[in-house]
Amino acid sequence: SDTIAPVKGRDYRNERMAYIGGEVFDMQTDPEYIALREELAAREDLDETSREILKWELKDLESFRYIPKDVYVAYNELTMKANVVWKEAKNKNDYKLFEPYLLKIIKMRKDMLQYRHSDLQGYDIYLSDYEPGMTTEKYDQFFDLIRKKLVPLIKKISAAPQIDTAFTNLHYPADQQRKLMYRILDYMKFDLE
Repeated sequence: SDTIAPVKGRDYRNERMAYIGGEVFDMQTDPEYIALREELAAREDLDETSREILKWELKDLESFRYIPKDVYVAYNELTMKANVVWKEAKNKNDYKLFEPYLLKIIKMRKDMLQYRHSDLQGYDIYLSDYEPGMTTEKYDQFFDLIRKKLVPLIKKISAAPQIDTAFTNLHYPADQQRKLMYRILDYMKFDLE
């Protein structure tokens, strides 16, 4: 859709892609399919890499397996439409074109949280998808620490006299660079052969 696909066909294409996504959703969320994957992941003769891949696939499945298919398909169709509008808004440097889509995506993501089976709440559920064990509370503590420690350090460094780095923007002939490199290699007793 980003290359030679006809622009006038994108709405139909997005609708069909969302439909196909719904069919894949049906297959991935089929209880028999899930049971087979869980059984496979538990096999003793499975190599470690395959076991890890299956573990992550099953974890990813938990992020959408309880969402109703019509909601899942509608969300995919919305994100495909939003992607088209985002590109247009980016090219025109016009956020207002994309804003309604972004707001709809955020609302749908919030609404879809109700279908998740998790002990976590709100954004912590989404954090656990990508950063297992992390929560907004832990990140708040982390960024508070950065604010207290790093920001004063950056201000101190910025206030200090700056090193003249003009030499990094000068032109140095390649043969002189090569000579310098060989001198350094020789000094380090590094043998190229």
